[in-house]
Amino acid sequence: MVDSRPALVQRDGDIVEIDGTSAVAFSAVQGSYYVSVKHRNHLGVMTASAVPLSVTGTSVDFRTSATGTYRVTTSAINQSQVTVAQGVALWGGNVVYDKSVIYQGTTNDVSAIANQVKGPLNLTGAANYILNGYYTGDVNLDGRTIYQGNSNDVNYIYLNVTKNHPGNATGQNFFVIKEQLP
Repeated sequence: MVDSRPALVQRDGDIVEIDGTSAVAFSAVQGSYYVSVKHRNHLGVMTASAVPLSVTGTSVDFRTSATGTYRVTTSAINQSQVTVAQGVALWGGNVVYDKSVIYQGTTNDVSAIANQVKGPLNLTGAANYILNGYYTGDVNLDGRTIYQGNSNDVNYIYLNVTKNHPGNATGQNFFVIKEQLP
């Protein structure tokens, strides 16, 4: 790694400086680099080849399938991004920061959402409690972590694992989506 920095992901997928408007700037010298993006509860993604970066600025758009991304192997089980209506996106649901999205099985992300929701702020321990704020269990990034009920975050993990991943042709609940970074 040559350089890294925190930034903000906006609702439309743009990534900007923490001031909310400026383009992200790096201190690395002009040259060609692999560019990657990591998010707090999504799997990271990296360009498949080095991208020439210059002082005038370079745009790397991971929202389009035309941007080649790195995959550990070309096997269908190794997909760097999920296809969505708007193009492609990061795999959401890495709630436990283990470089994988797991719906059912050991170290699954669903249990982590349940633990957050049923935590100390939830005085009754209700499974349908809505935990407001910035939590890793907020998979859809709406500012609310929901384990059970309408608009729950668990459904995003379920759909990514069982329906959206082309490597899980049989829709197994215990399929593991693995981050595709070296």
